[in-house]
Amino acid sequence: MLILPKQNALFYHVYKVAGSSIRNALLPYARKSQVYGQLLNHALLVSRLPRFSNPLLQYHPKLKDVRSELGDGFYAYYRFAFVRNPLDWHKSLYHFMLKKQHLPGNRRIAGMSFSEYLEWRMDTELRFQSEMIHDGDELLVSDIFHFETIQEDFERVKGRIGIAAELPHLNKAGSGHKLDVSPKVLQRFLEVHEREYQRLGYNQPIYMSNPSFEAMSE
Repeated sequence: MLILPKQNALFYHVYKVAGSSIRNALLPYARKSQVYGQLLNHALLVSRLPRFSNPLLQYHPKLKDVRSELGDGFYAYYRFAFVRNPLDWHKSLYHFMLKKQHLPGNRRIAGMSFSEYLEWRMDTELRFQSEMIHDGDELLVSDIFHFETIQEDFERVKGRIGIAAELPHLNKAGSGHKLDVSPKVLQRFLEVHEREYQRLGYNQPIYMSNPSFEAMSE
């Protein structure tokens, strides 16, 4: 999460949605004290030392906590976030958790297929992007943009807040690592995430009976 004071804007970073690329493009316009505070807070986290509780000094705070910290000033900002197709988002999380062996989640899903991972998520630890940018039914951002059209959408952001930043062209990752999802698990996933697709502005995708697809970078 970054505040751009001169642009009167706030970028909320939904993890695994090319946020690092967007963040790096926005850093020259960000409040420096916040950037340095976030770096320090992250170092404390990695070192397993007590961290600052201020949500402005966290990379991925709850947006409703940011609102509480900023008070009425929260609504004065132009607030925006990028999201991605829920199934693709979970595929990115799956790859990330398998890669990061130090994470507790790595031990939980080690050896799971993607279908098994999705079932584990739905049975024990559901996560929704929409919950990060909503407080109940209230949408806490001014605009939602999409990973699938990130270059075009970032151009819209630039025009809206008046900056001259550029994003790198994102490449497809995971070549040779297509993942299959069983029709039964896919059907359940789409049913569980029906409202999620709607809240994020997606039509539910229509896949083949045994779909496979490539992961996108970040």
